[in-house]
Amino acid sequence: MEAVTTSGNSARLQVLAAALLFATTGTAKALGPDAASPITVGAMRIVIGGGLLALMAKLTGGWTGRWRLRLVIASGVGVVV
Repeated sequence: MEAVTTSGNSARLQVLAAALLFATTGTAKALGPDAASPITVGAMRIVIGGGLLALMAKLTGGWTGRWRLRLVIASGVGVVV
C-alpha cells in the first residue's frame, strides 16, 4: 500500500482548517442558545468539525478508503458519547 503525500501548502492548509474547526467551542457557546450545555456544544463541534475534515480529506485525495465508513462513523459516535 502506497503512502499518501501532500504538498507543503496543502498540509499547512489542512492543519489550519483543523485548528479553526476544532477551536470554536467558546465562540459557539457564547453565540449559541443560552440553554445549550457546554457538553452539547462540544459534541456538536466534534461532529461538525470531524465531518468537515473528513469531507476535506475526501476532496483533496487524503481519504484513501482504507477504513470502512461504518467503522469511522461508529468511532465518531463513540467519541461524542
